[in-house]
Amino acid sequence: MRLLYERGWSGGHILDFFAMLDWMMRLPEELETELRHDIELWTERVLDAPSLDDVCAGN
Repeated sequence: MRLLYERGWSGGHILDFFAMLDWMMRLPEELETELRHDIELWTERVLDAPSLDDVCAGN
């Protein structure tokens, strides 16, 4: 998921992509739960991270 953000994909495009993957295949319930948890943690970390503008403005 990080690579998609690094390549300029918007959050909406990434969600659409994962929705398509979800439609095409199903993970076992335990792995689905783990994946969704990991995505939530990663998304929170990315959204809470200061932007480059914030970091530069602090100098």
